[in-house]
Amino acid sequence: MSLTRILFDTNVWNYLADYASVADVKRAAQVGDKKIVVAPSTLYEALRINDSATRAHRAKFITDPSWKRLMPEAYSESQELLKEIKRLRRQWLKSKGNRGIVQRFRHDSRAVRE
Repeated sequence: MSLTRILFDTNVWNYLADYASVADVKRAAQVGDKKIVVAPSTLYEALRINDSATRAHRAKFITDPSWKRLMPEAYSESQELLKEIKRLRRQWLKSKGNRGIVQRFRHDSRAVRE
């Protein structure tokens, strides 16, 4: 049996943050072996809310470590491009790159915890 991934849109996240707890959602996802994933755009939308208390609560709910954070579309697309460059023009690549900056950007949304 494969793992089912659930991707909520911003409206569902807003509703859950207002009327449920992380524990409730986590418990519901465990029935039937489901994994909840969060798109970066969902967090970005939540951060545009004017009311600071609501914004902070929703951001904390959306960034809970229980959920799997997806990479931004730009990252996925860049990986596709890199794969093709490796396949067709390997000489364009540096022999050794700076992986530190890549790792920092890869974990950027985990810093949003207010």
